Amino acid sequence: MALAHSIKNHVEAAYRRGDLLEKCFKLMQQWADFLAIAPAQVENVAPIRDNKVTAE
Repeated sequence: MALAHSIKNHVEAAYRRGDLLEKCFKLMQQWADFLAIAPAQVENVAPIRDNKVTAE
């Protein structure tokens, strides 16, 4: 619903806007909280590659 396209029916859009605005604020706060977590604090994420640079 957060990424849904615009609703062409103005009545339906008005009803959805009232309910979804609060949900959107909650979703954005949860996303901001997630982004504020330092990568070292996330235990269930594996690094894609090692960032160590080796000289040959």
